[in-house]
Amino acid sequence: MKAGKHHEYAWADPSSPEYSSPVLLSAPKYMELLMTWVEKHITSVDASNTNAGSFSINNRIFSRRLFRVYAHIFSEHSENVLPIQHHLHYSLMHFLVFINEFDMMVNEAEIEPIMSVINSLCIPNLHFRL
Repeated sequence: MKAGKHHEYAWADPSSPEYSSPVLLSAPKYMELLMTWVEKHITSVDASNTNAGSFSINNRIFSRRLFRVYAHIFSEHSENVLPIQHHLHYSLMHFLVFINEFDMMVNEAEIEPIMSVINSLCIPNLHFRL
């Protein structure tokens, strides 16, 4: 799972013996594990109904792991997604506005692979704009 030449993402999940240490995986496997992980954590947050825990987990989900999906798609598959590029830009724009609104900061190192795409969206007042 990578985004450009300089960003490769390893999967880690301390609750899993197989992935207790970061492991490099293919993008499909990384995304499969990611979506399972998100579902598990959202379900457990809903069940516990704790706002503080919810924010902590959602911040990790949105700021790192889900953003990597966009970084991968725009960096590795830009030519393949041309027919739906406007839809992806729209989805990314809403995602960025959401994480910005709720102060779920994305690390600048995570943003770097698709900073040009983000800047092209012309979203005012993003906290992480360079």
